[in-house]
Amino acid sequence: MMWHRYRWLLVTAPLLGFVLGVLAWAITVLGGNRQLRESGGLPEAVGAAFPFALTGAVVAGAALAGGWSLVATRDRGLSRTAGARSVQAASGAVLGVLVLALALGVIFSGGGFFVWYGLFVASIPVTIVTAIAAGGLVHLAERWHLRTPSPPVEHVAASPWTDF
Repeated sequence: MMWHRYRWLLVTAPLLGFVLGVLAWAITVLGGNRQLRESGGLPEAVGAAFPFALTGAVVAGAALAGGWSLVATRDRGLSRTAGARSVQAASGAVLGVLVLALALGVIFSGGGFFVWYGLFVASIPVTIVTAIAAGGLVHLAERWHLRTPSPPVEHVAASPWTDF
């Protein structure tokens, strides 16, 4: 049942991470770097934006794994409310991103404590965005799943004007 309800998130989350990575690149580079805006062209811009987009997709994958695993372990039968599942997915996404940041910090710890600490501090805004995106996507999935077609509306009282 969980697979049926959340399977579209497997495609949507990495694509959203990819787009948010490109948006982060655009805000970071295009907002303040006049030389990059005036030089090069589209191939250079795509080449510069691709690492940001790939990082966004990897972070979205970690968030997806964290959110999916927390919802699967805490609400096995999907018996809790939709709001509780949205909060669980957002919390799991934050934990997934923090685990990714800690793993990368351990890998790059050869550079000293400040490399690890800087990576961990830099992941805080990413976790905030991830929590908002994960909670919103799960909320949309719950609304989409619970949507039922409404029955046709019948007139409350018969009117002589409608029966000729």
